[in-house]
Amino acid sequence: MFPESLDSIRVLAFEEQTRYLSKTSQPLRDIAKIMLNAGMGPEEVFRIRVENIDIQQKTIFNPFGNTQAARRTIPVTDDLLILLRRRMKRSRELDTPFLFPSRHNVQKPIGSVKKAHRSAATRAKMKGHFRLYDLRYTFATQTVCVIRLQRRPLPRAQICQRLAHCWGTQAF
Repeated sequence: MFPESLDSIRVLAFEEQTRYLSKTSQPLRDIAKIMLNAGMGPEEVFRIRVENIDIQQKTIFNPFGNTQAARRTIPVTDDLLILLRRRMKRSRELDTPFLFPSRHNVQKPIGSVKKAHRSAATRAKMKGHFRLYDLRYTFATQTVCVIRLQRRPLPRAQICQRLAHCWGTQAF
């Protein structure tokens, strides 16, 4: 039914999320916040270009992906706009097209934050297996919980589009 085992999926509790974020360094903290608030995957966040952010429309356009669903426009919150504006300003100062440029070559996106993630997870005393990608599952789960708490109809198609994973509708 699912492309991966449910045993490999981890959803953070709010307390874990807060603890993890408090132990992250930059740029991991901003990467994690975007993942938690927009539902993007790590590689999608790494490759965000300034030109793909529309402050007026409050969106990020992701032009990458193997499917049409992966290439999508993602709405962002007002809180995330503040982070994006700050990152865009920094990108202009560094003369880079990327929100998260490589330390070695600002004309390329950051390649990985694995070491920073592992260090933050250790400092936050996260128990069990916790991948950066799990922040996407946390976003999806929190989105569904908020909608259900508000007793609104569950917009499966919108959540599916946001995550670019149509199989995800089966989980709801």
